[in-house]
Amino acid sequence: MSSYQNIFASSNCSVISGLIPPGVKKFVNSFMSGNLLQNPLSIVLSTFGEQIGGFMGKLNEIEDLDNNLKELNEKLDKVNDKLQKFQNHTDILSGVIRNPNQAYATLDQILGVMSAYNSMKDVLKDPGAQLEDNFSQAFSSLNPRIVGPFFENFAENMAEIERLLNEVSYQVDASGNKELIATASVLNELGKLAGNIGDASESIQGFIDGDEAAYIAAAAALADYALANGLVASLLSDPCFGGQVVMNMISSTQGRDALVDVASENGINVPNGPVDFSRIVGKARPMQGFGGDIGSISIDS
Repeated sequence: MSSYQNIFASSNCSVISGLIPPGVKKFVNSFMSGNLLQNPLSIVLSTFGEQIGGFMGKLNEIEDLDNNLKELNEKLDKVNDKLQKFQNHTDILSGVIRNPNQAYATLDQILGVMSAYNSMKDVLKDPGAQLEDNFSQAFSSLNPRIVGPFFENFAENMAEIERLLNEVSYQVDASGNKELIATASVLNELGKLAGNIGDASESIQGFIDGDEAAYIAAAAALADYALANGLVASLLSDPCFGGQVVMNMISSTQGRDALVDVASENGINVPNGPVDFSRIVGKARPMQGFGGDIGSISIDS
């Protein structure tokens, strides 16, 4: 083997590792060898999940659930499902989930789109206007000022449910069997709390939907922004061909007026006027057949 030439010898090769600052290199190496990201809500969500599981376990031990407790059981099951979805969603926003097949977008895509959208809004704002936050809407589920108060309220409801369920469990145990014996006031209060938990489920879904909608809207706006700039570039660089399509064929009256201003500002002359097919309408008449108007068009020559 030693007689063969080593065509991949690296002893005399130039490398670019020196171009990467040491701090960046350290972070990238550490990131690639182990996950340096975390979901800041994981502890909160796992704690609530365990708490809900305990509540449902207590309810399952009771043989004769009244309607309030049945509703509570259903709402707890629903909110538990929503919390699992919220865990998955915030894992995406935190970069913990990076599999494109498991996410509507990956963290790098969301960061890239929202940063570009923020920059686009800054470019298009009136001169002198302050920069607005057009970035964080896609990360509302991680924003402590948004989800913090929600989870504080949720925790208060969970604490009250625990207190009342402990009272119900005590009464069941005191009866010597698993039949439900509880005061009407306790059961009614648990019914009200079940309603609160149902509202919480909707709020959690709202957080998820809001983040995804913000990302989708920003991506769509950037697509329009890119197309708008492409139309202007085509007009200015190719007035005889691209400009004809952009200005005289596909632009509305309002759009054409705006492009005329653009062309004038840049000393560009686009020949001809807008294409007008409206004259054809005056020559068209409905076709008659099969006992009436079938909605087709006949054009008189």
